[in-house]
Amino acid sequence: MPVNGKFKAASGDNSGPGHRAHVDPSNFKVVVPLAAAAIAAVVLLTIDHYDRAHPVLVLASAGLILGVVLYLLGLAFMTHRARLDASRALAIRSASSELATYCVISVDSDHRIVEWNKAATSVFGYSREEAIGSDGIELLVPEDRREQYLALFEEFSELDIGEDESRYIETKLIDSAGCIFPVEVSFARITDDPPMFTGFIRSLTQRRLSEEENSRLAAIVRSSDDAIVSVDLEGRIMSWNDGAERIFGFTADVVEGQRLSDLTFPPGHHEKLGTIFRRVLSGASGEMRGERVTRDGRRLWVTSKAFPIRDLNEEVVGMSLVSHDISEEVRREEEATGDRERRHWCDLIEQSLENDGFTFWGQPVFHSGSPVISHYELLIRMVRDGRVFMPDHFLGHAEDSGLIAGIDRWAVKNGIGLSQQFPVAINLSGRALTDPNLIDFIGQSLEEQDADPSRMRFEITETSAIENLHDACLTVKALKGLGCLVSLDDFGTGYSSFTYLKNLPVDELKIDRSFVSDLAKNESSRQVVESMVATAHNFSIDTVAEGIEDEETAEIIIDLGIDL
Repeated sequence: MPVNGKFKAASGDNSGPGHRAHVDPSNFKVVVPLAAAAIAAVVLLTIDHYDRAHPVLVLASAGLILGVVLYLLGLAFMTHRARLDASRALAIRSASSELATYCVISVDSDHRIVEWNKAATSVFGYSREEAIGSDGIELLVPEDRREQYLALFEEFSELDIGEDESRYIETKLIDSAGCIFPVEVSFARITDDPPMFTGFIRSLTQRRLSEEENSRLAAIVRSSDDAIVSVDLEGRIMSWNDGAERIFGFTADVVEGQRLSDLTFPPGHHEKLGTIFRRVLSGASGEMRGERVTRDGRRLWVTSKAFPIRDLNEEVVGMSLVSHDISEEVRREEEATGDRERRHWCDLIEQSLENDGFTFWGQPVFHSGSPVISHYELLIRMVRDGRVFMPDHFLGHAEDSGLIAGIDRWAVKNGIGLSQQFPVAINLSGRALTDPNLIDFIGQSLEEQDADPSRMRFEITETSAIENLHDACLTVKALKGLGCLVSLDDFGTGYSSFTYLKNLPVDELKIDRSFVSDLAKNESSRQVVESMVATAHNFSIDTVAEGIEDEETAEIIIDLGIDL
């Protein structure tokens, strides 16, 4: 049996192949005197037959003969039982040998094989019939190692069985095909007379292969571009490979013992780890995809596969996570999604331009402190299959694709038509400032519809005007030359100086709602708006406040002198 990595042979069984039965010499100390006494008793009884002896002597002789007979019968019975026990022990030994996963090979003092089990046949390729009687050293030991084995065998032969000694070595043996392979061998002396030795042999080929495979896997783990991390049942990091360091930026000595969720999961994402952990604890594997954070705070996308880590009792003691950085893949997916979305909206824009799929909603603009409407700002909407889409769904795609020019012309043509019912304000895109044909289109549309240009206001944003100040000045002057009014929208968001107003002859400044919405609570906003109004009035420009949602704000804009 294996003991602490070695093998210990049983020493109390002298049965086995090649073993001769012996009579215990102590039996003669009893049997010889009894035999002599029995003979004397028989002689006495014979004499008594012819000449009567004393009765007591005769009874003693008869009793002695009976005792000898009973003793011999008992001795015969014990001998028979001993033979049965020896037979059973031999059968058990042979069966154990045959069932052993180790090669069990016994040799005599001449190293001739006398025992050979099935495992030995499987490993070395020789049948039992071929092996029994062969010289074990010549059969199984490579030539260059035979001297070593002979010396070891000679040394081992000097040991007494009572010393209970064994020898354990790692070496190489050879099989029937001539293949030399590594083994571990434990020798034990199992009988003394005649001397007999047993070797317990296990091939190390699979173990060496496993060790090489484990080394190879360890090298793969170390050099993998993926992050391979193991955590215990509390989520604390137990191992952290080079791939994890490359992806997340933390070194192994920094993260060991830290919670994985505290290091790499952004706020609000911890529940995902808890969900996958519960799945792994049940013995299953899992997969998740999401955002992670690096040591320097950068966010990235990873996909992770989780596997349970088990101990020798098959109990789950932790979780292994293999994470792959898919940030570039996600970026490409987002680009592809964006391209599909742009194509989709561009198709809808083109169809809406062809089939009059746009409409206007009118936002009334009042004189301050009065219910009188000055004009309506026309806000464009797209209508598709009964659904109304706000401008933020399609205007960005229209500007990127150049389709915004078509929307500008649709707005001009339809806005001029509505101006015959009430004064209107029409929003123009930033691209309109650089469109050399737009002014001619507006003039032609006014003429075709016989419209009053004074009932038309064209709004351009402050940001687009500042970015194209020269073109903006030309456009504003051309529109005013047609008799139209011009409004500068979202005023204040450009964080620019007011000096450009002297070169940009607009009729109206629309103060951005970000300054108006908190006038009642923010003194700084009030001071900024007050400055805007004063500057505009100095240039004889009207002011418009947008984003008024309560009576208190309405009263403040009246006090500040805002016109509309």
